[in-house]
Amino acid sequence: MLICFDQRMGIGCGATNPDQAQTCVACGRSLRFGLHLHNPGTLVGSYRIERVIGHGGFGAVYEAQDTRCPDLQIALKETFYPDSIRGFQDEFAILSRLQHPNLPHYYEVFEADGNGYLVMEFVPGQSLEDVLLKQKGPLLEAQVLGYIPQICDVLQYLHGQRPPLVHRDIKPANIRLTPEGLIKLVDFGLLKQGSGVTRNSRRALTFEYAPLEQWGHTVEHTDVRSDIYSLGATIYHMLTGRMPLTATDRVARLPDPLPPPQHFNLSLSQHVADSVIKAMELSQKDRFPDITTMKLALMGAVPLRSPNSAMASHTSGYSISPKPGSLAVGPVVSPVLSGQLPPRFILWRTLEGHCQAVTSVAYNPQGHVFASGSSDATICLWRSIDGAFLGNLHGHIGGISSLAWSPDGRLLVSGSADHTVRLWRDGRLHQTLEGHISSVMSVAWSPDGLMVASGGSGVLPAENTVMLWQAGDGRLRHILEEQANGIQCVAYSPDSKLLASGGGDLGFAGQTISLWSVGDGRLLHGLEGHTSQVKGVAFSPAGQYLASASADQIIRLWGLKDGGPAQVLEGHTGAVTSVAFSPDGRLLASAGEDQTVRIWRLANGGLLQTLQGHKAGVLSVSWSPDGQMIVSAGEDQMICLWRYRRSLS
Repeated sequence: MLICFDQRMGIGCGATNPDQAQTCVACGRSLRFGLHLHNPGTLVGSYRIERVIGHGGFGAVYEAQDTRCPDLQIALKETFYPDSIRGFQDEFAILSRLQHPNLPHYYEVFEADGNGYLVMEFVPGQSLEDVLLKQKGPLLEAQVLGYIPQICDVLQYLHGQRPPLVHRDIKPANIRLTPEGLIKLVDFGLLKQGSGVTRNSRRALTFEYAPLEQWGHTVEHTDVRSDIYSLGATIYHMLTGRMPLTATDRVARLPDPLPPPQHFNLSLSQHVADSVIKAMELSQKDRFPDITTMKLALMGAVPLRSPNSAMASHTSGYSISPKPGSLAVGPVVSPVLSGQLPPRFILWRTLEGHCQAVTSVAYNPQGHVFASGSSDATICLWRSIDGAFLGNLHGHIGGISSLAWSPDGRLLVSGSADHTVRLWRDGRLHQTLEGHISSVMSVAWSPDGLMVASGGSGVLPAENTVMLWQAGDGRLRHILEEQANGIQCVAYSPDSKLLASGGGDLGFAGQTISLWSVGDGRLLHGLEGHTSQVKGVAFSPAGQYLASASADQIIRLWGLKDGGPAQVLEGHTGAVTSVAFSPDGRLLASAGEDQTVRIWRLANGGLLQTLQGHKAGVLSVSWSPDGQMIVSAGEDQMICLWRYRRSLS
């Protein structure tokens, strides 16, 4: 096919034309110097072209199929210039040895008919540029902050290589979001290894996201702080819906004419806006020293502002005042701890997709996707940022009791009344683990990603077991000692060394929570105090507490390090079915048969808020990775999404 794009002058309407066309069918321009791209069905090396993903003056990217492995979809990156082939080879030599969940896999590099080709993993979904185009305005702060941990983690990985790897082209178009909510950083055409001098290529950089040193106008050389600037510019665009001024436009005028983010989005938290401006400082020395510090600042974990803050200069010429009745706050718990007005969660939307009780919900730890499982034997996948239904997982023949994600967010494990544990990957059944002779009531994935635990419950003692499986090959590693009463819940400690299990029969006195050694399967301790069935257990993120929920309407907080008596949280008027700690460990959410979700402060055990919206008992609750949303589900077949409200009236 011929694209109406004059490669000499960089102009054209971009329309697609037949191979033999002389002039563009859309605008009539001569196609003598048009862009030649491969047609679908063309074989390039071992790869059959399926469609064009994108193209520009220097090359194109195709989705293709590997003819040697028909199930493998790949992205084929093509360069039109022979002198760029060496760059492809260098890029492949560096990237093919990297392993990170937020990086695509690179398979090979080759040359055909004078063009160079780089073969990499095909990443489904959309770019953040696509998200911005669809939104036609600023993204929600909570939505953007949900992307930040993954982006920062992969940049921390790249910058931590020896020598450091600097991407030098961070922008919304190069950050892809899969349907499961996983971020993938792509397009390493400007990759730089180390911090020495390199030749800057102005024709390849993206002006609005490039720091001043990348233009070649300063004595500074690009380094990890160059990626920090580009990420700051990317976040600026997402939070304001506008591309930032270029660094060259900013340096040419004093004072700096860059409008602060709040000029376009009054709802932004101050610490987020300040962090973006600091990342975009024109001089490298004024930016964050590393990506980890930037991440912590964006999340409100490190202070930035002071009475003499240099950031005040960025607001000159702009009048910024909060909306009437609004209060700018940082992460979900900071106002509570600082004595300000407490945060509030509001019912954002309800979702329906199951035809029986929804027994379990679980957020993917890597993004804005969560799963729900139901007594109707189905699992649904949802996107929390807009409530979109993403699909069903079918395979169980009994009701779903419990769900849990792997730490990298790639696999989902489910437990069912059909006595099986199943692992799902990319919307398909990946593996079935068989060994239980009763209903599987609970599953958990170890934080190190190596083990899966499952708890069964039945009438006979032999049916009431906890099984530990190796996640890699599904081999059964331990069967923990049989219990007299059924297992209702299991949870791993943050260091993956301990497993807690709870259960019992309704109304049975002296219910015990068991603590097991994962390494050898030994029973270490029994925690006694509940007077009825233990329905949920959860470790705090730092591992200092274990929370337990019971049919006795009580939540207990066990101090695992000091060995002191358990703290009791009372307020539910029905059985407490599920407990979950906020990502920062300062809040605890609980679900109850009294149709409520309750949020507790760990600092003093006080009840912070009662969430009402369900029409029947609530069976499960889960936090989003950024702590800005809570999802709950229950016997009313309804899923409730609760969103943190920043403006308090």
